[in-house]
Amino acid sequence: QWTDQQQKDALQDIQAINLTQNYFPELTANFFSDACMHNLQRIFLQQGSVGEDDEKGNSDVLSHFTFAVGLKHVNDQAFYPLKNIVELSLSTNSIRNVPTKAIESLTNLRILDLSFNKIDHISNNSFREFVNLKVLMLNK
Repeated sequence: QWTDQQQKDALQDIQAINLTQNYFPELTANFFSDACMHNLQRIFLQQGSVGEDDEKGNSDVLSHFTFAVGLKHVNDQAFYPLKNIVELSLSTNSIRNVPTKAIESLTNLRILDLSFNKIDHISNNSFREFVNLKVLMLNK
């Protein structure tokens, strides 16, 4: 049986977390730091997809990808105070706006995947602070 300190120490060693197929409607403030995951470098928060019926009424997720479910909102402090994040994937969710305030402190970010969301507007300064960003995915 682990002590509380041993559990915290183990969580602090985690560098990548894959929460694919999650059911989080929102990332709350300090979501990862409250879980003692201060050394995260890669976060994958992809949801699934919902298929569309074809003319014959057959639902086929692979050939008729339409929209994502899941994460709708990212709190401005969701990734605070994480500094080591180099890759963040929020793809295939239901995010409507680029979570600029939430990700602006991720100055080491190199890969950002916001593809297959419901983003309908991107402001001119959404990615201004990301001097290390090498890959930006916004596929619709």
